[in-house]
Amino acid sequence: MDPNATLKMINEFLEDRRTGDEVDDWCGNLFEWIQKGGFEPEWNTYPIGTSYYWCYVAQRKKEAVK
Repeated sequence: MDPNATLKMINEFLEDRRTGDEVDDWCGNLFEWIQKGGFEPEWNTYPIGTSYYWCYVAQRKKEAVK
């Protein structure tokens, strides 16, 4: 996996104001990659994607506590 390419896809998807479950799938893939020890993407390069990703992570952790 290329985490920078994934974060770029997330960012471009959101910049284009598109909606769909695939963006959450990409966030899930990135989350799993990082959890398994993969290197993190360049967060500052894709600010919209980064913001969405961290919201996704927060929601995922909130649901895990329930």
